[in-house]
Amino acid sequence: MRILLMLVFLVLGGCSLTPKAPEAQIIEYGPNQSTYTQPIVRIVPVYPEFAVERHVEGYVNLAYDVDSKGSVTNVRILDSKPEHIFNESAVQALSDWKFSIYPKGKQVIARKNQTVRFDYHFPTND
Repeated sequence: MRILLMLVFLVLGGCSLTPKAPEAQIIEYGPNQSTYTQPIVRIVPVYPEFAVERHVEGYVNLAYDVDSKGSVTNVRILDSKPEHIFNESAVQALSDWKFSIYPKGKQVIARKNQTVRFDYHFPTND
């Protein structure tokens, strides 16, 4: 019984020492974000494994359009640091977003040149 309790304490104690996983976050919308276009499905980008192994942090700023069905089209990379490390992950995630399109009168509103930033970082150990 004592051995079992010691094992439980060791496992639980070790959990608190486990480093937090790196994360990619959606940290801001650009000034073109429309009140008519709201994301209903937001996919958070996957942190690339090689970036995790090398402890690389960075961001990707993207522009995109939303069609009349609420799908993301025409994804463009505006800026990224470091260049090319997170681009594929960011484009792939944003391409899977879906938006709610509010009708204006009888017309469905599509939006062009929306912007978003994905921030890739390792959490601080606070």
